[in-house]
Amino acid sequence: MKNRTEIIKWIARILISHNFIFAIIIRSKVNEYYFEGFPLILLAIWLTWYNKYLLSILLMLLCLITFYMNWIN
Repeated sequence: MKNRTEIIKWIARILISHNFIFAIIIRSKVNEYYFEGFPLILLAIWLTWYNKYLLSILLMLLCLITFYMNWIN
């Protein structure tokens, strides 16, 4: 059970880092992603402080979907 929790924590950290980097780098190209995704990234970071890693992962996946939807358009 402890290994599973550690894996979930690392997935959350990786997704947060990935989305944070995308929000900063892609800001000039996809403004919609920056304004829609960045608050979700901050919320996900806040959730990790309260050990809500699964919710954080779901938010980060939502950010990725938002990014790709805005990138395609």
